[in-house]
Order: sequence, then C-alpha cells, then structure tokens
Amino acid sequence: MKPEEKRQVLYTVLSDYIEGDDLWSVMCRWQDHYSDKSQFELNAFLSDCRDVAALAANRSEIYRLLIGRFMKKTGSLLDDPIEQMNEYRQRAVAAGFGGQAEESADNWNMIFSQVLSSVFSQLRSDTARMVKAYCVEQSASHGISKEFVYRFSLWMPASALDTDGVSLTHLRQMLNFIYIGICEGLGPVDADRILSSAIRATDEQRRSGTITGPAPGLLLQL
Repeated sequence: MKPEEKRQVLYTVLSDYIEGDDLWSVMCRWQDHYSDKSQFELNAFLSDCRDVAALAANRSEIYRLLIGRFMKKTGSLLDDPIEQMNEYRQRAVAAGFGGQAEESADNWNMIFSQVLSSVFSQLRSDTARMVKAYCVEQSASHGISKEFVYRFSLWMPASALDTDGVSLTHLRQMLNFIYIGICEGLGPVDADRILSSAIRATDEQRRSGTITGPAPGLLLQL
C-alpha cells in the first residue's frame, strides 16, 4: 500500500473518534514514527497514543478497523490529509511547542506540574520517595540542568514546579525517568496505567480551561 493510501486509511478511521489539532497531532506522530513500518506495528502506535482519551477508550475497536482496512483494502477513503498535517506542523512550530526543534519549556509550568502531581498522587509515600530519588539520580547524570533537578528534588505534589529555561526534551526525559522508576517499583502495567491516567486528567483540565499550556501528550514523544 502506498504511503498516501496508508495516511488515508488512518485518517478515515481516526476522524470518527477525534478531531481538530488532536487528530493532526496523532496523524503527525504516526507519520514521523510509524508510517514506514508494517501494519503489525499498529498496536505499538495505539499504545503510544494512550494519552488521547478517545483512542485509549476505543483502542480495540480502532485496531480492528485499521487492520481490516489495511488488509482488505476495501471501502471509500477520505482524501489524503497531508496538507492539513503540514499546516498543523506550521502552527505548532509558530506556537513554540511543535515540530522537531528544541523547544523552550516556558509554557509548560502548569501542564508539567499537573502531570507530576497526578502521577505522584497515585503512589504510596514510600514508592513516591523511591521514584523521585531514582529520577533525580538519572536526571543529574544525563545532562538535565542541575538547578532544575534541584528544584524537582524539593518539589511537592500539588505545588508548581518552575520549568523556565528547561527544554521540552529534558522535560520528556525526566518524565521518562519517573516512568521507569514506577516500572521498577510497581511493574510496567501499573506504570502505564498511572502515566496514562495523569496525561488524560491533565488534558481534561486543559480543555476545560482550568489550566493552560500545550497538549500534555507531547510530553510522551521522546
């Protein structure tokens, strides 16, 4: 199947579940990381999109529909959305939190703090201490700002963590270290559940206007 036909299949199926920039963000994620892989990587792609509530809730159904479309190549398809995807990328880059460039974290204060608070609120105090200690150790040894690592070491859930001057790449790395720490303490199943829940809860607050900032799912795109 040609690349544009793959995009059309994905667009046709996903547009029944999500719309707007959420749809374009997911489409670009697929284009960048999965478009050159076989349809058998769809499970990994949908797992990667667990931060999008509508996709996470309908994952099995979407998977069946996509596999059916890719294998049988039947049914009408929507037009290739590549132009809309490119327009989304341009808007995201202009807004300062999209594309492949190294992004400032100045707009991430509320979003990152809320994701962390949601994650750590789901952990027992002893697990939280272990995860935090692991993250501090790993962050310090992987080039993340010493000042920011120190701020995180003093941070308490439900409080704000100042992310000014920290790149989005480093925020993603720190969240990944937190995820690995939870995996070591509780296992990957609970780690996936906790992180997915935190991303969804934060996105719901962002959509309701309670907090402002970029889509929290962008923190998962290492």
